[in-house]
Amino acid sequence: MKMLKGARLWCPIIIMSLAIICSVSLYFIRTQQYKDWETAPGIVLEIKHYRGSNGGKFHISSGPSHRIIYSYAIGGNDYMGESIPYSGYDSDFWEGQATWIWYDPDNPGNSSFHKPGPGLDPYAPFFLAVPFSIMSFIKFKRKKSL
Repeated sequence: MKMLKGARLWCPIIIMSLAIICSVSLYFIRTQQYKDWETAPGIVLEIKHYRGSNGGKFHISSGPSHRIIYSYAIGGNDYMGESIPYSGYDSDFWEGQATWIWYDPDNPGNSSFHKPGPGLDPYAPFFLAVPFSIMSFIKFKRKKSL
């Protein structure tokens, strides 16, 4: 009986502790990935406006979205890139606007319209850990009542 009671409490704690360790690790890995990125002057070439699915490609938002296509030059070579689709207002940008582009100096073709960061990756372990913690808590509760 005491073992089940202890397992009921410790299992979710262990799962959430592992999620914290994974999240912190992912944060530092993703941050380290972009630490050497530099900026270069660029120009907004086009702003694509669309609503919903973007021609069959999955997009989370069903509201108005846009994608910014830009160009930049590194070491005499011209590059083009585009932002990931995102919802929101694009009134801060217009075609022909000069802007700063973030790029990987080891691979200048790899770029970002906004300063790159870890994104949502560090939160992924919690999206998995919370349901598993709840399931383990419920599972041990059921075993106790049997």
